[in-house]
Amino acid sequence: MGKYIIRRILLVVPTLLIASFIVSGLIRMLPGDYIEAVTTTNREAGTLAGEQGDSIARAKLGLDKPFLLQYVRFILGWPERDGRLIKGTESAKDLSITFNELGEFATEPFTSATFQTHLAGWATADEIIWGTTNGRSWSPEVKADQRMNSVDYADEQYVWAVGEGGTILHSNQGGHTLLEGGARVFTWKPQCITFTFSEQGIETGCDEAYVTENLHDLTAVDREHVWVVGEGGTILKLVPTMETDEDSGEEYQSNTWETQTSGTSANLRGVAFVDVNNGFAAGDGGTILRTTNGGSTWTSASTGTSEALLDITAA
Repeated sequence: MGKYIIRRILLVVPTLLIASFIVSGLIRMLPGDYIEAVTTTNREAGTLAGEQGDSIARAKLGLDKPFLLQYVRFILGWPERDGRLIKGTESAKDLSITFNELGEFATEPFTSATFQTHLAGWATADEIIWGTTNGRSWSPEVKADQRMNSVDYADEQYVWAVGEGGTILHSNQGGHTLLEGGARVFTWKPQCITFTFSEQGIETGCDEAYVTENLHDLTAVDREHVWVVGEGGTILKLVPTMETDEDSGEEYQSNTWETQTSGTSANLRGVAFVDVNNGFAAGDGGTILRTTNGGSTWTSASTGTSEALLDITAA
């Protein structure tokens, strides 16, 4: 009798697993999902906007992951958020710095963060660009087609972000603008040779990027001097040109990017400039490059290490 009871108890576990897998699969096959169910409410509140907002919400909840990964996370209790942000506060008394965790926000680790003021900032995690206006609470703002690796400000309005597959995004309105009623419209646009447009005339993405290599970091000295580094020794420099709008007659800055010769095939993972002429780049194999003429020429510096250098800063 006792062996029978033990066998029945042991059979409960695989039975529950099989049942939960079948139910999860059936739910996945149904038209629509949780995001579509709450989309109307969110849009009316001005927190999400169209398909872009739906994509952001799915990524935030992990619903954009493959079904099997979602199921395993559900069964094993894997955390749906492991992207943590930590804030440092300096003491006015002894100038010591105390770090406190703000919380777990993203489903993937954050790859970069930057602040223009002590309150307004941006961060990247997986395909999402996150934003904050108070330095404490963060919300997903934009979902890209590729993993985003770095974000940086030129000033309060001009901000860039770079990622995998040659992805470069740019906003000249601080990332978003406010409509009447307080709803936010995100103003990030892809930087590429040609745009792809939908039938409704809405910009949807790049038809041809300047490069296809993964881009790891960027630095912005000002609106007209921005450098990007990436895979295979890739270095890009912003080439701004002023154009005139045919309808309004107003001038606006149109951005193109030129490839600079780095002299290395190592993956470059960090870049920093002191001013418009003097800068550094770092990467795999202990690579450090230096320029004194805005990147027209780059020279290699000896580091004495073959380890990968993940970032660099200059002052």
